[in-house]
Amino acid sequence: MKKQIINPWEVSGDIDYNKLIKEFGVSPLKELPEVFNKNILFRRKIIFAHRDIQRILEAVKNKKHFVMMTGLMPTGKFHIGHMILAQQMVFYQKLGAKIYISVADLEAYNARGQSLEESKKIAEDYILSYASLGLDLKKADIYFQSSRSDN
Repeated sequence: MKKQIINPWEVSGDIDYNKLIKEFGVSPLKELPEVFNKNILFRRKIIFAHRDIQRILEAVKNKKHFVMMTGLMPTGKFHIGHMILAQQMVFYQKLGAKIYISVADLEAYNARGQSLEESKKIAEDYILSYASLGLDLKKADIYFQSSRSDN
């Protein structure tokens, strides 16, 4: 068995999903409502674990509002990993979620030395990709860390 390596830059070896579930403190997905099973990410077990999905299921079942938040650090081209996350946000928005997306421009500046202007330019591209995948930007709150910073 090849050693499992999973980090932001590499995935290699024999992947032990049960080990991942334990290490990340999440739970395996069990039976889901049909609306989830129609979604390719759930149906094909690309999304295979969760934390507190029962809260979302209850909100959807009872037609209550809920929030999904994610973030993006715009330091490179939009890729398949970004696309899968964007598809999840579109899916949850269609189920009634208010979507919040934090653009980590300050993190890109501090961690990678990228200018705020460059981050804004790249983020605009990302946001267009989210929209082209079906995210209703009028029903989403997308903001830059630098615009909500007191410093």
